[in-house]
Order: sequence, then structure tokens, then C-alpha cells
Amino acid sequence: MTSFTLLFQTYKRIYPGVLVLLLLFACLTAGCGRPARQTVHLSGKVELVRTAVQAPAAGKVQGLIVEKGERIRKGEPLFGIAAGNGKTEPGPKAQELAKAQAELRRAQGGNGAADRASAAAAVQSALASLQAASNNYQKMNRLYSIGGVSKRQLDMAAQNQALAQNNLAAAQARLARAQSAPPEDPAALQEKVAKLKEAYEAEARQSGNEVTAPFTGLIGAVAVKNGAAVQAGQDILTLTATTECYIRIPQSSKDPRLEAGRTVTLSAPGLQKPFIGIIKENKDNELVIFSDQKPEDLPDGATVDMETTV
Repeated sequence: MTSFTLLFQTYKRIYPGVLVLLLLFACLTAGCGRPARQTVHLSGKVELVRTAVQAPAAGKVQGLIVEKGERIRKGEPLFGIAAGNGKTEPGPKAQELAKAQAELRRAQGGNGAADRASAAAAVQSALASLQAASNNYQKMNRLYSIGGVSKRQLDMAAQNQALAQNNLAAAQARLARAQSAPPEDPAALQEKVAKLKEAYEAEARQSGNEVTAPFTGLIGAVAVKNGAAVQAGQDILTLTATTECYIRIPQSSKDPRLEAGRTVTLSAPGLQKPFIGIIKENKDNELVIFSDQKPEDLPDGATVDMETTV
């Protein structure tokens, strides 16, 4: 038996705790086989976000006044579609709202002489409102005929005119009846009017078939002219984002450490500051990164470097 083996056996019998500590220290020093964190560096190309904006329904394009190269913000109107012959018919929600508003006024006005006086004043007010709504509709109709406003704006003007007409009819009927029946509960009528107003506004928005910009960007090719007849789903124009982009990085094999949702740091030649990206997809042959902090001066196809620690 060698002197080293004898010494080891002696320690094992007398100092077992010391031996365990020595083995633990050796394991920690060696890292127990745990791999060290690594910084991954990859390079790819910028791909700008482009989309074809399509007609939501068949009809005539109205209010299309944007031009190629024009900058537009998310949510701004692009164009509207006039269905059928392009004429606007008041929806039923406008009539229901006018009736409920008249009922509420009756409930709040009381009976007798005071009610008759209030009804007469309501007729005069309704007449003035109808005149103003009619004037506005005529103005919007002229602008719509030359593409100056969208279909939705024209529809809203028509709906407001129809509402004013119904308000006048209700006020005139109230004055003629000189109501003697007890009024309904004003609180319940107020709730009814509020709900009908929401439904009326939703109907007016839907009837316009207006299309707004899905993101902030630049107008690309415009495929049709204002007033052209189109089919549902037909391309009207293209829009290129100015505040977001994709970076596509080719890879020979999928790296499972680069999981979707991971935040990475991006940089490009000519840019002083790095910007942030998020891994959207990790495919077998490609890593796709999305960034909503893209500088506008980063051109399509530019080289971008990615860095992340895994």
C-alpha cells in the first residue's frame, strides 16, 4: 500500500466530514460540468412591414385622397366604400333614438300648460336643428361627390339629418296631443336613450365601410382611382410601416436557446444607438425578429447585428 493510499484511508476513518468538504470544493471549482453562459452574435437583413389594404365590401371607392409617398398615422381614414348606388338610407336606430328622446322630454316636462309650452319650444328647437343638419348634409354631399370626405362622414351627416327629422315629428306630435297621460319613469327613459344612442352610433360607423390605416407608415402604390367600382377583397393601396420592421437571420440549424419571446439587442452600421427586438419565430433555417422601435432611416435590406446572452 502506498503512502498516499494510507493517508487517504486514515482521513476517511478519522475525518469523514473533511473529505466530504474537499470533494464538494473540487466539484464547485470544476463547475460540476455546468456550461457557462454564452453571448450569441448573429447578423441578418431588415424586412419592412408592408400590407395591401383591401376593400371591405363591393361598391365605389369614395374619399380616396391619399397619394403615393404620403405619411399617414395609425387609425387615420384611408377611403370608404359606397355600397350599391351610393345613396344613404337612414337606419332604424335613428328613428328609435328620436322616439326615445321625445319620450324622455315628455317625462321630464310634465302635463298641462307647462307641458304645452315646453312642447311648442321643442318644436322650434327641432326645426332649427333640422335646418342645421340639412345644411350640413348638403355640404357633405357636395364634398363627397368630389372625393373630399369619406363615405362614413357622409353617412353620419345623413343619419344626423334623419334624426333631426324624427325629432321634429316627435315634437310636433307631442304638441298636437297635448298629453294628459302620466309620464313614464324619467330614470328608465334616460337609460333607454343612452343604450339606443350607442346602438345608433355603432350603426352609423358600420354603414360607412370606412377603412383606416392599420399602422403608421407611408402610402405605396395606389391601385384604383377615387370613384372606381371595386369588389370585396380587392387591393386598393399598399402601406409600408415606418415604426416597425422584421429582421430575418438565416441559420443552418435551429438553436433551441433562442426561444420565441426572448428580447435581443439590435444594432446597425450608421446608427449611433442600438434598439430592441423580440424573437417572433425560430425556424429550422431562419430566425425572425420583430422590432417596433425601428428608426425610420433604417432602409429595407440593411444589415442588422443581433446580440443576446443565453
